[in-house]
Amino acid sequence: MGQIGNGTVSKKPPPFKRKTLATATKEIVANDQGDLDLGDTQYFLFNLVALAAFFIAFFHDPTKLPVLSDTLVGLTSASAAAYVAKKAAAPAAPAAPVKITAVSPQKGPPAAAVKIFGSGFSDATSGNGGAPDVMFGGLTAEVQGNGSDTLIHVALPPTLPQGMADVQVVAADGRTATLPNAFERT
Repeated sequence: MGQIGNGTVSKKPPPFKRKTLATATKEIVANDQGDLDLGDTQYFLFNLVALAAFFIAFFHDPTKLPVLSDTLVGLTSASAAAYVAKKAAAPAAPAAPVKITAVSPQKGPPAAAVKIFGSGFSDATSGNGGAPDVMFGGLTAEVQGNGSDTLIHVALPPTLPQGMADVQVVAADGRTATLPNAFERT
């Protein structure tokens, strides 16, 4: 949750599907990619054994809470600590690539206002929407406002020569995208 909160990991929930007992059990013992995971399986099994031991002892003498063996408590504690440590130490998922899908308008005079549409424009390392660098034909355009992860407002470089120009977006964390011949300076 900390990694999701600070923006270093973004997990998109899978589409809802009705679960069967088999799929629910598989999710309990699987990692985030859906593969069988020894740590998750161990955590589940040790807790299942501890729960069974607790209820057997409790139903044997329901007048008091049962005392579990130190070994069983130690195994469940160690597996819980290993599970939490594994989750905390998991590497962050790679950031989505920067992608430019459109430029509007596609033609214009020097210093014209242009919108750049796409995805991944925000700084993935900090999770904030810091403005990326934008270039038209290798010349830096002035970014207007903070923009968003999918839209950037810019003013064309006043010295942009006439003709077709590539549009390049460089996110603050270094991810780059280029849309060739995306804008024509009139």
